[in-house]
Amino acid sequence: MMRILYDASRLMSRAERSAPTGVDRVCLAYAEWLLSRPDVVTLPVRGRKNRLVAVQPEWFRDFVVDLRARWSGAGVAPADVAHEALLLEALAAPARPAKSVISPPPAGA
Repeated sequence: MMRILYDASRLMSRAERSAPTGVDRVCLAYAEWLLSRPDVVTLPVRGRKNRLVAVQPEWFRDFVVDLRARWSGAGVAPADVAHEALLLEALAAPARPAKSVISPPPAGA
């Protein structure tokens, strides 16, 4: 059986993003592929203080499944969907919106 060290540093550092970049998608697909192989023992590691540190394999497997679900749109909060609709509407509008759709106005404004 083959043992492979998988550097999970990038995926772990990008986990809070709501949407992946192309490189993020490739890293996730590669992790999924490795984890799906019965002939491979995947040992996830991450960089910390110029050293490789082991990541618990069971936790990493769950992390990859959760990350795929989130980046695929599963479990998106209704508030996020409504905000995205406002952004798309503003982008398609013939005139500039009267107020910002990116963020609420500062307190006291």
